[in-house]
Amino acid sequence: DTTTVANGQVTLTADAEDVAGNVGVSAGVVVTVANAAPVTLTQIQTQVFTPICSVCHTGPTSNNVNDLPSAMNLTSTTNSFAALVNVPSLQVQVPAVDRIEPGDPDNSYLIRKIEGAAGITGARMPFGGPFLDQATIDMIRQWVSEGALNN
Repeated sequence: DTTTVANGQVTLTADAEDVAGNVGVSAGVVVTVANAAPVTLTQIQTQVFTPICSVCHTGPTSNNVNDLPSAMNLTSTTNSFAALVNVPSLQVQVPAVDRIEPGDPDNSYLIRKIEGAAGITGARMPFGGPFLDQATIDMIRQWVSEGALNN
């Protein structure tokens, strides 16, 4: 897990012990740790939710599926967090799938919608395109993988 060390060069060695208790250590190998900077909800809000999603997703948050897209409020970080994280999707009810499942982008319905994955209800988002580029989708996936924090 490279996230426990600072970015930069690190020397790795391997220790081995046989059944007789003999211990050997490998020669060091220098590797470069280059962890991606954490992604914040503020970044996503500024780059995606405000300019693209909040055009349709204006709130207030509602549990009536007929109110989509306006039922989902993506107009600010506070509203987006409340509308997405640990909130069951109104479109996938059996089995229930959260819009954002912290730590699990593959089981987050928003990710499925922006990727246009098989099995989504309705259209790929953003509705009618242009769709998000892969770098933007990867940024959102990273935020979800990192726990979908309200930051």
